[in-house]
Amino acid sequence: MGVGDPVFLWGPPGVGKSTLGGMLATLLGWIHLDLDEALEERYSATVSDLWSTGVEEFRALEGALLSELCQARQGTRYVLSLGGGAALDPVVCEQLKERGLLVCLWATPEAIQGRLSLGALRPILGASPSLQEVAQLLSGRFERYAQSDAWLDLSGEPSSQSASRLLWLVTGQEPLSRAKPPRSLPVEVKRHLSGDLKASQRRIEPEPVIEPVQEPELETFAEGLGAQVDTLLEHFEGSLVGGPESTEPSEEGEGLLQVVPLLDDLGFLVANPEPELEHEIEAEPELEHEIEPELELEPELEPELEPELEPEPEPEPPTELHSEEGSMSWEDDAPDRLLSDDLWASGAKAEEPVSAGAPQPAAPPVADDPDVSYYQELSGSAHPVVVAVNHEAKLLAQLTAIQERLWIVCDQHIAYLYGFTLTGALQSAGADAHLITFPSGERHKSLRTLDHLAAQCLSIGATRSDWVIALGGGVTGDLAGMLASTLVRGLKWALIPTSLLAQVDSSVGGKVAVNHALGKNMLGAFYPPQWVWIDPSYLKSLPVRQLKAGWVEGLKHALISNQDLLKEVEPHLYDQTLPPPELLGRIVSVKIDVVERDYHERGERATLNLGHTLGHALEVTHDDLLHGEAVALGLVFALEWSALSFGLSWSEVDYVVYLLKGLGVPTDWRSKLTPNAIDYIKRDKKRSGDDLRCVVLPELGRAQLVSTPIDELIHVIEHLSHFRSAP
Repeated sequence: MGVGDPVFLWGPPGVGKSTLGGMLATLLGWIHLDLDEALEERYSATVSDLWSTGVEEFRALEGALLSELCQARQGTRYVLSLGGGAALDPVVCEQLKERGLLVCLWATPEAIQGRLSLGALRPILGASPSLQEVAQLLSGRFERYAQSDAWLDLSGEPSSQSASRLLWLVTGQEPLSRAKPPRSLPVEVKRHLSGDLKASQRRIEPEPVIEPVQEPELETFAEGLGAQVDTLLEHFEGSLVGGPESTEPSEEGEGLLQVVPLLDDLGFLVANPEPELEHEIEAEPELEHEIEPELELEPELEPELEPELEPEPEPEPPTELHSEEGSMSWEDDAPDRLLSDDLWASGAKAEEPVSAGAPQPAAPPVADDPDVSYYQELSGSAHPVVVAVNHEAKLLAQLTAIQERLWIVCDQHIAYLYGFTLTGALQSAGADAHLITFPSGERHKSLRTLDHLAAQCLSIGATRSDWVIALGGGVTGDLAGMLASTLVRGLKWALIPTSLLAQVDSSVGGKVAVNHALGKNMLGAFYPPQWVWIDPSYLKSLPVRQLKAGWVEGLKHALISNQDLLKEVEPHLYDQTLPPPELLGRIVSVKIDVVERDYHERGERATLNLGHTLGHALEVTHDDLLHGEAVALGLVFALEWSALSFGLSWSEVDYVVYLLKGLGVPTDWRSKLTPNAIDYIKRDKKRSGDDLRCVVLPELGRAQLVSTPIDELIHVIEHLSHFRSAP
């Protein structure tokens, strides 16, 4: 299966194939087709009526129309939601796998029973099947479902998160090996087939024994937006699926464009710069978030409905390099999305804003709630930086206290995870909030994207009293900051970073920029936000690869500051765990202290660029490298150079390289060195005349700036590339 090939979704009845198909197609900018909808349109009858004519007759009609749809759409990009039994025929199954990616969407019997109880009638199961009946269906079809290319268990998961996981599979960011079908029937199905009468004979009655499982998409969107978002979901499941009432996109990639007018009516603005970029679906290393098995949230269901899965153990490094304190896993009970159900349902009135008599919109709220998990306002920064866990009420109060129009800026991926929810909650609280999005990825950090974001704001009448709120990772922070700094000659803005790299590094210090064809971050400014709100809860939806890349910047802060912090960071590199909020605050404080002393980077602040000279060159010349991974390669070179010329011991170099290997990021910069990377270094924006200001480490915990002729630096790189074998 190649990137851009069709995606076929199938699985048990009621699992959400149509909804997720529409959401995935919208994220990709592809066409969405629904086989059941197409059948009803073709034969002017419901699926239930067609089913009543006989199973064989129904399968014949279904198979013929499926073949027709695939032939008609050959060469185009589309997502096709199938019926639950459309590919039970082995021949049909293999044909679909040859055409594209066949994904089985799975759920537990309890989740399926609960969804069907909400009124979604399925001919084969009826409106209120018992758990045993659902389990029997799953058992009978399991062998065929297990022949799919990929398998996603959606039990207890919001549809927005499921769509994100699908997006990563389709675009190649998540390998198919991470979504293999199980080898045997899942245990949650087996227990309803093994005589567990107490569980298996439950039915949904007027007075049910168990509470019906709520639809994930309703949990995410409908509470607070009400009928407006119901309309949005109907549009996903109707207009985009080729139903009777829809106008099917005339060209591939127009799926998102059809929903733009409706989003505008709801206050959501979608920027779609350069349509050709929307159509080029490729492995995009800079997508910020997805749901990884290792970091999967515990679903909000009855404990027995969702057995907890143990992540695959990571290889342990030698114990002698562990700190004495060992692993410091953060076990918090933070919510799995920005706003809790109670707060969302109440219209975000849980905590009133500061009185109008003396509003302070430029400063985060004070910590006055003794029941919160964690809250700390970091001192020393020119713009307040808060580290808070389980404090969404305070964040919402801070935003509504601004009492001006809010432009919520995020990429399309983060929009589905957090953007819709935040914007809806703000609107429910009476705020004039608008969501504007852009395509995910570093390649969209451009003037063209900035122009289209600005056009969305100006078309509604942006004024200097408006605020820009950046919700996302480093790319979003840079774009939103540039938007704020240039729109009508400057707006106030705030940052809510959602990636580890952004939380520990790019969100602090006021640097904003976009890329240019001749280099990374070549067009930019110093334009500090009014405040930064750091909530580690967001990191739960971060891919493991992005988490590792973010930890590289955390390690860099420790390397330039003190060895005590390095010892605190060390166990988290081995275990690849989320940072405890206290440690996160200490890491961020390193940059705050440096920036406070040298805001415009005339001296000491440049030490924060440790590893970035070669790192940026490798990042720009290798599309497969994340920023943190490129910095890791640059760190190894900088440490080797420090050992060669500035007194750092080679054993200390080996120690740090071992930390990076334990983290699981690349360390062999030699294999990535190319003539193009060398040419990029010659154009580095930090150069002054023929010299380049570089950062070295005479010892761990102490950084030093050295001004080096560029020709000499290139000589050092070439010398080290042969002097020492690759790590």
